[in-house]
Amino acid sequence: QAMTAREIMKLIPGAQSILDIFCGSGTVLVETLLAGRRAIGCDLSPLATFVANHHCDSRNVNLAKFLRLANEFTESEQAGTDWSTLQLGIGALPESPVKDALWFCLLVALQHAGDDVFAYAGGKDFLLRAQSSEHTASHLAKPLFRCSTNLYAARVRSLRRLTKQPHQVSIHNCDSRLLSLTEPADALISSPPYPGVYDYMNVASLLRNKLSNAVAALGAANSCHEIGARKLWMSCTPDEFAAEWQ
Repeated sequence: QAMTAREIMKLIPGAQSILDIFCGSGTVLVETLLAGRRAIGCDLSPLATFVANHHCDSRNVNLAKFLRLANEFTESEQAGTDWSTLQLGIGALPESPVKDALWFCLLVALQHAGDDVFAYAGGKDFLLRAQSSEHTASHLAKPLFRCSTNLYAARVRSLRRLTKQPHQVSIHNCDSRLLSLTEPADALISSPPYPGVYDYMNVASLLRNKLSNAVAALGAANSCHEIGARKLWMSCTPDEFAAEWQ
């Protein structure tokens, strides 16, 4: 998708603002920023726009403070530092872009802890052992959270180095049919949603079970409008999937 967006942008050199009305996690928006143009995104899923805002660095997170807090959580010598203690620690922070970024990285780490594809890639035997145990990967909380925070910081730094500052990006959580812009966009680049592609509902369930009530609301809102999980698409006949989707 990123490559396709780059090639399309070459065809519209005069377009200075790009709108993606089904922005998902923000791939087209990031490519728009890298091309030096103004990015406008819209998605019905609050979880999708939460992720897109972090991929696009839309809130200009203070990385020094972000990394300091992340290191404080992971360098703690407390016995039993696991997912729940990370959750409580982040939840106790005052509301800020830094706190939201820490929630985002905790979500990424939680996904990796239970992701078979991630576990098998690169011989991560410690993940496979954890997944076979009754208690999912509690000892992985620190290393995976630290990994996700360091990777997030590195990618944000890279984006800032390669793009204009501050980022010209706005992301809207709404039905694209109801989107109202103060200025028209020059061009629209989007990948319309269709059955069985992105599995936001599974992640939304993870949010409800693992994270704070405030963040869990991202998964609960509008979930009835999701098209459906790709796992369902792959495990059902087309007729069964159509019935479930309806």
